[in-house]
Amino acid sequence: MTRLELRDVRKSFGALEVLAGVSLDVGAGEFVSILGPSGAGKSTLFQLLTGAIRGEGEMRFDGAPLDGARFAFMPQRDALTRAAMQRWLEGMWQSHRWTALLITHDVREAVLLSDRIYVLSARPARVVREVAVPLPRPRTESAALAREAAAIEAGILDTLLGQPTPINDHPMERRND
Repeated sequence: MTRLELRDVRKSFGALEVLAGVSLDVGAGEFVSILGPSGAGKSTLFQLLTGAIRGEGEMRFDGAPLDGARFAFMPQRDALTRAAMQRWLEGMWQSHRWTALLITHDVREAVLLSDRIYVLSARPARVVREVAVPLPRPRTESAALAREAAAIEAGILDTLLGQPTPINDHPMERRND
């Protein structure tokens, strides 16, 4: 069941187009991240989701128009606190299976926490890739998982840096070129 659905979400500030038709979905109990380069529009998307600003397109939560009231956020902190927060967040997600959407610029954080990752282009942002993260949970620091996570991170970084890698045969990975 889809909990959060965004279809063709657009936002401009005057002549500056920030979001150019972002579409994505988050299923019930799923942990999804949105990644993009600095200045891509991640903060603008967050403001739209929380109702702080208005844009164009469709945003629904449980099938109803999104009112921004169902979102919580954690501000960025220094690296040590951030690592502790990531462990706490994963533990809470494991316990409660909340539907979670993380907006970040940290590729490793997205891979550590997510079931799926949407990769945004530079501004004006659009989804250019959707990546499944098929790593077992809870996510540990084992060498085997580290190798698999590093391969996923490398593919995402290649996309962000404009050097796309071939699509895996995984059915959940899609590129929106």
